[in-house]
Amino acid sequence: EKKELPSHEKICSANGLKINNATDYAVNPDEACSGMLPFKTETDAPQVLVVHTHTTECYSGDEMSGETERTTDNVRNVVAVGNVICGKLEEYGIKTVHDTTVHDYPSYQGAYTRTLKTIESNLKKYPSIKAVLDVHRDAFVYSDGSKLKVSYNRDGQETAKVMLVVGTDSMGLAHPGWRNNFMLAAKIQNAAEIMYPGLMRPIDLRRERFNMHMTSGSLLLEVGSNGNSLAEALEGGAEIGEAIAAALLNG
Repeated sequence: EKKELPSHEKICSANGLKINNATDYAVNPDEACSGMLPFKTETDAPQVLVVHTHTTECYSGDEMSGETERTTDNVRNVVAVGNVICGKLEEYGIKTVHDTTVHDYPSYQGAYTRTLKTIESNLKKYPSIKAVLDVHRDAFVYSDGSKLKVSYNRDGQETAKVMLVVGTDSMGLAHPGWRNNFMLAAKIQNAAEIMYPGLMRPIDLRRERFNMHMTSGSLLLEVGSNGNSLAEALEGGAEIGEAIAAALLNG
C-alpha cells in the first residue's frame, strides 16, 4: 500500500535538520531544503541509477565477525537493500536502473574508480538519469568487540537508520555542483523526518568527492551498520526509498 507523500511545501520547509560537517564550508541544510532542484523528475525514462561501490557489504549474522562482513550473495548484501529502494521508487512511477556490478571483490582497493566507470557507462546508455545513489552500510567495531548498530523502533518494527553522505570539492577534486547534491540530501532528510521520524542519522558532509560530480543529484547512502540485521536494513531501505521518491516528485 502506497504511503501518502508529503507536499512540496512540507518537503521544502525544514526546521532543525542535523548535519555533521567535516569541511570548512558554511552550510545550512534548512536553507538548502527550500531551494529548487536543478532537474525535474519525469516518468517516461530512467531517472535514478542505484550502484554499490562496496557491493559485498552485508549485515550482522552468526557467520560474520569483525568489521569486514562481506558476501557476494546478493540476497544478503547491500544489493538486497538496493532492490528494495528501487522497488519503492518504481512503485511511485520513478523509473530506476539498478546496476549490481561488484566493485570491491576480489580487490577492495580501487572500488570507487571502478564504480565511476559503471556510472559513466550507465549515464551514456541512459542520459535521462538525474540521480545516482551509491548504497552502502556503515561499520564500526568497539573495543569490546561489539558492533555499531543504528536503529529505531516503529510500531514494534526494529528498523536500520540511514545516513546520507554528501561529497564536496574540499580535497581539490573538481566538483562545482556539490551544493545541488546537498540540496537533494536536505529534501530527502526532511521528507524522511516527516514520514518516518527517527529513521535518519545526521547528514554527513565530507571532504571527499565519492564520484558525486557525475550528476546534480548524486548521494551516498549508509543503510544500517554491521551491527544491524539484514531484516532491519531492508526495512530502512523501504522507508528511505519512499522519502527519496517524495523528494524527487515533490521537492
